[in-house]
Amino acid sequence: MLRLLPDAANNDGEFALAARMWDADVVFVSGDDAVRVSVRDGRIGEIAPAAPDAAAAIRVRGPADGWRKMLQPAPPPFYQDLYGAAIHHGFAIEGRIEDIGPYYPALRRLIELLRVDGSD
Repeated sequence: MLRLLPDAANNDGEFALAARMWDADVVFVSGDDAVRVSVRDGRIGEIAPAAPDAAAAIRVRGPADGWRKMLQPAPPPFYQDLYGAAIHHGFAIEGRIEDIGPYYPALRRLIELLRVDGSD
């Protein structure tokens, strides 16, 4: 569940390394639903419902069915990574490259942690 993500991420060495010094709000959009993940100094703080178009440094959009596939323990081809899903399956990664580029490994790790967690 998303409620378990802060503890999972904040106690994960790989996420801690990839997210060090990261301050951002990230909005994950699935169809018409969205959540905002607040990251401060590389740690997940609040996770809360958000509007799909809420202001955020980074927004990751995807179809609901696409998110279900991406979050499977063993995702199908091109659902293993956000870039592959963006190229092949209707996902979008939005924001300034200066915000996305340095912290892409942290975004990727969050999705991996959600797979272990079994969240939708």
